[in-house]
Amino acid sequence: MAEPNVITLPHIGSATEATRAAMVDLAVDNILDVLAARPARAPLPGTSAVAGAPVGG
Repeated sequence: MAEPNVITLPHIGSATEATRAAMVDLAVDNILDVLAARPARAPLPGTSAVAGAPVGG
């Protein structure tokens, strides 16, 4: 079905300098937080937000 007002892009549509820089910053912040025993800002689904903490309930 054609949609006249829709433009689709491949995943590379997010590959702007600003977006990639923000991704790097978030990754570094996550690493520094976990190494300092603080909750990660963006933990992976199914993982603990703090290094060494048990996963789950």
